[in-house]
Amino acid sequence: GNGIKLERFFVGSAVECMPDGQGRIAVPQNLREYAGIEDEIWVVGLGKKVEIWSDAKWQEFNNSLTDEVIEALGSEAQPQE
Repeated sequence: GNGIKLERFFVGSAVECMPDGQGRIAVPQNLREYAGIEDEIWVVGLGKKVEIWSDAKWQEFNNSLTDEVIEALGSEAQPQE
Protein backbone atom coordinates (compact mmCIF):
# COMPACT_ATOMS: atom_id res chain seq x y z
CA GLY A 1 0.00 0.00 0.00
CA ASN A 2 0.87 3.65 0.29
CA GLY A 3 2.62 3.13 3.62
CA ILE A 4 5.13 0.78 2.03
CA LYS A 5 5.69 3.17 -0.89
CA LEU A 6 6.33 6.02 1.52
CA GLU A 7 8.73 3.91 3.58
CA ARG A 8 10.62 2.88 0.43
CA PHE A 9 10.94 6.53 -0.54
CA PHE A 10 12.53 7.40 2.78
CA VAL A 11 14.59 4.22 3.13
CA GLY A 12 15.74 4.74 -0.44
CA SER A 13 17.20 8.04 0.75
CA ALA A 14 19.20 6.21 3.42
CA VAL A 15 22.97 6.04 3.30
CA GLU A 16 25.36 3.71 5.07
CA CYS A 17 27.66 5.57 7.44
CA MET A 18 30.55 4.26 9.48
CA PRO A 19 31.51 5.82 12.82
CA ASP A 20 34.94 7.40 13.06
CA GLY A 21 37.49 6.56 15.76
CA GLN A 22 35.54 8.62 18.31
CA GLY A 23 32.18 7.04 17.48
CA ARG A 24 30.88 10.02 15.51
CA ILE A 25 28.78 9.61 12.39
CA ALA A 26 28.92 12.24 9.66
CA VAL A 27 25.54 12.96 8.08
CA PRO A 28 26.04 13.69 4.35
CA GLN A 29 25.53 17.30 3.28
CA ASN A 30 22.56 16.54 0.99
CA LEU A 31 20.67 14.89 3.86
CA ARG A 32 21.53 17.74 6.26
CA GLU A 33 20.17 20.22 3.73
CA TYR A 34 17.02 18.16 3.15
CA ALA A 35 16.37 17.91 6.89
CA GLY A 36 17.23 21.55 7.56
CA ILE A 37 20.00 20.54 9.95
CA GLU A 38 22.36 23.38 10.74
CA ASP A 39 23.33 23.17 14.38
CA GLU A 40 21.53 21.32 17.11
CA ILE A 41 19.81 18.03 16.37
CA TRP A 42 17.51 15.53 18.02
CA VAL A 43 18.18 11.80 17.71
CA VAL A 44 14.83 10.08 18.20
CA GLY A 45 14.42 6.33 18.75
CA LEU A 46 11.59 4.82 16.74
CA GLY A 47 11.39 1.08 17.29
CA LYS A 48 14.37 -0.44 15.47
CA LYS A 49 15.15 2.85 13.76
CA VAL A 50 16.43 6.27 14.74
CA GLU A 51 15.52 9.59 13.22
CA ILE A 52 17.73 12.66 13.12
CA TRP A 53 15.78 15.93 13.28
CA SER A 54 16.84 19.55 13.18
CA ASP A 55 15.96 21.25 16.44
CA ALA A 56 13.54 23.64 14.71
CA LYS A 57 11.66 20.91 12.83
CA TRP A 58 11.49 18.66 15.93
CA GLN A 59 10.03 21.52 18.00
CA GLU A 60 7.53 22.31 15.23
CA PHE A 61 6.50 18.64 14.97
CA ASN A 62 6.19 18.27 18.74
CA ASN A 63 4.08 21.41 19.06
CA SER A 64 1.70 20.36 16.29
CA LEU A 65 1.44 16.82 17.65
CA THR A 66 0.64 18.08 21.12
CA ASP A 67 -2.12 20.29 19.76
CA GLU A 68 -3.57 17.38 17.76
CA VAL A 69 -3.48 15.02 20.73
CA ILE A 70 -5.08 17.53 23.08
CA GLU A 71 -7.79 18.30 20.52
CA ALA A 72 -8.48 14.61 19.88
CA LEU A 73 -8.62 13.76 23.57
CA GLY A 74 -10.78 16.78 24.29
CA SER A 75 -13.34 15.83 21.66
CA GLU A 76 -13.56 12.28 23.06
CA ALA A 77 -14.01 13.39 26.66
CA GLN A 78 -17.67 14.24 27.11
CA PRO A 79 -19.16 14.96 30.54
CA GLN A 80 -21.29 12.13 31.92
CA GLU A 81 -24.93 13.14 32.45
